[in-house]
Amino acid sequence: MKQMGIQVDVKTFGPITCSTMVPPANLAQHGFNTTCTVSKPTAIAGVEVIAKSQHDMVSIERFASTGGKWPVVSSGECGEPGAT
Repeated sequence: MKQMGIQVDVKTFGPITCSTMVPPANLAQHGFNTTCTVSKPTAIAGVEVIAKSQHDMVSIERFASTGGKWPVVSSGECGEPGAT
């Protein structure tokens, strides 16, 4: 990814690992990504948010501050306005 000019940042907060990917201008149409995963004794869960602009990205710190208590959505709800 770094060879493509994508800026990658990874931070770990206990059982939570988060990353962001910021593409160069020529790849911006693919979106700006923030992903966090949390490891629990019996499972691993992850949440990914893709923003249309860097300004609209969710920061790692904001994402991780939820402590891994993310809303659960089914695949049918993803992307629908107001999905939780």
